[in-house]
Amino acid sequence: MLPNFFRRVINFEFWPWQLFYFPLYPYLLYLSVKYKNAFAFSAINSSISKDSGLFNASKNLILKDIENEYKPKELLLDRTQDDSILSKLESIGIKFPMICKPNFGERGINVEKIVDNVSLDKYLNDVPGPIVIQEFIDLAEEYAIVFFKHPMTGVIDITSIGQKEFLKVKGDGISSVKELLNKDSRGNLYTKTIIEKYPNKINFVVPEGDIFLVEPIGNHCRGTKFVDRNDLLGNVDLLSKICNVLLPLKGFHFGRIDLKTESEETLIQEDGEIIVFEINGVHAEPSHIYDPGTSIFKAYKDLYQQWDKIYSYGNMCAKQGIPCLSLGKFISLIYHKTKEPNDH
Repeated sequence: MLPNFFRRVINFEFWPWQLFYFPLYPYLLYLSVKYKNAFAFSAINSSISKDSGLFNASKNLILKDIENEYKPKELLLDRTQDDSILSKLESIGIKFPMICKPNFGERGINVEKIVDNVSLDKYLNDVPGPIVIQEFIDLAEEYAIVFFKHPMTGVIDITSIGQKEFLKVKGDGISSVKELLNKDSRGNLYTKTIIEKYPNKINFVVPEGDIFLVEPIGNHCRGTKFVDRNDLLGNVDLLSKICNVLLPLKGFHFGRIDLKTESEETLIQEDGEIIVFEINGVHAEPSHIYDPGTSIFKAYKDLYQQWDKIYSYGNMCAKQGIPCLSLGKFISLIYHKTKEPNDH
C-alpha cells in the first residue's frame, strides 16, 4: 500500500479544489468567447442570488418554496432572536438529534449532527453568522442529483447522479474504531481527522459483524465515498419525482439536489419517499466524477460538458433580460472568497 501522501497526490479526488479546478479556467475563458458573455452563468439562477449560487446563496431561501412533503423541518436562526431556541425548535417539531449548518456555506464546512443541548450551545458559540437547523432525517441512503431546467421550454433534464457512502467500519469484536480505520484502505486516510473531531469514538470496540457509522455527514472532506450512479439516469419515475420537487421553483435552471431515501428501490419508485435537505446553485459539482473508478480525463470531460450547458442556459436567461454580474462585482466576490479559510 502506498503511503497516504502519495495516494492523495495520484488520486485527484483528494486534491485541493483550487488545484483540481485550475484546468477548468481556460475552458471558461473559451466559453466566454463562444457565448460572447463572460458572466452568462450568473443569470441562470436569478431567483437565489446575483451570482446564481456561485458563492452567496441562502440554503434556507432555496428550500423555502419546496413542498413540505419533500423537505425536512427547519429553522433559520439569524442571531437577532432573543427567544429560547429550544422553544422555537420544539414548536416546529425539531428534536435531538438535529443538523446545524451555516445558511451561507459550501463543501460541508461547519455542518454538524447535534445530539444534545451542550453540543448545540457549543456549535452556536463557535460558528458565526446565520444558521440553519434541520431535523435529522434517519434514512439509510443519500444521493446527489444534478439537474437542468430549460429556460424556454421548462423541460427538466437530470445529468448526474452520485450516491454517497458514509465513512463506516465493520467490527471484529476486538479492534477499536481507530484500529479498524487504520486497517481500512480508505478509512486510514481520515484517521487523524477522526481522532481530532471525535475523540470519544476512537477507542470504542465495535462488536463483531456490526457496522459502525464513524462520520454522519456526507461530504468528501469527511471521508464520504462518491459512487457513480448514472446508470439510473433513464429512470422515468425518478425524473418525475425530481420534476415535482422543482415545480414550485421559479428562476432556477441549474443545480444539485442532495436528498435522502431509504434505498435505491425507494428512490426510483413512483411513490417512494425522498427528503431533499439541500439544493445547491451554480457551484454544484457533478459528484459522480469523484467515483474512485473515474479517470481524470472522464471527470474533466463531464465537468466541461456541465459548464458548457450552464453557459448556454445562462445566455438564454440573459437574452430574456436577466442581469449578469459585472466584472467589478465578480472580482469583489473572488476577493472575499480568498479571505475565507481553506475549506478542503
